[in-house]
Amino acid sequence: MTGLGNKGTFEFPDKSLHKDDLIRSINSMRQKQTFSKMVIFMTSSYSATMFQDLSKDINVYALTACDKDTKSVPSDFDTTRKVYLSDKFSSTLLKCIHKFF
Repeated sequence: MTGLGNKGTFEFPDKSLHKDDLIRSINSMRQKQTFSKMVIFMTSSYSATMFQDLSKDINVYALTACDKDTKSVPSDFDTTRKVYLSDKFSSTLLKCIHKFF
């Protein structure tokens, strides 16, 4: 998931996802056994705050672009569209992965 974020929220164009709702959804899916393992990659400012209350024993691994006190840093500016296409963390991660595959 990539987008805008604030402490404890992930912003979609029309709505916000609050950390309590995200954790509740993950816990509900786990109780219903809809997954055995899950990986979530979230890139937004303060994205680590979304997972601070996630239980350690439910086989969910969350990788976040920013810690609880850090804003996301934009990168890869597209001069045609005049918009940043990524953030530094995601861009660097994807470039490293691309080298290996």
